[in-house]
Amino acid sequence: MNKLSTKIIVMSPDELTILIEEAVEKALLDCGIKKEEDLMKIDELCEWLRVSKATVNNWKSEGLIPFYRLGSRIYFKKSEVIDAAVSSRYLKD
Repeated sequence: MNKLSTKIIVMSPDELTILIEEAVEKALLDCGIKKEEDLMKIDELCEWLRVSKATVNNWKSEGLIPFYRLGSRIYFKKSEVIDAAVSSRYLKD
């Protein structure tokens, strides 16, 4: 029979922070997002665009802006949001 064992690892808060940052960076790279890319959470995107959260969620659901889901969190690539805005029919005369 295969028993699962529990291990307790002791580390400082700084070590834990580094470990979490590395894990998130790896997960983002696995999704095709480079570290240098400007990623924004929805609140940051709303502030940057000066729109409500409901507006961003509508744009998301309508497929007007691309987004990435990492667990329960949603991220936006700033460059892709800019590209979407430039090509959007809402901005054309």
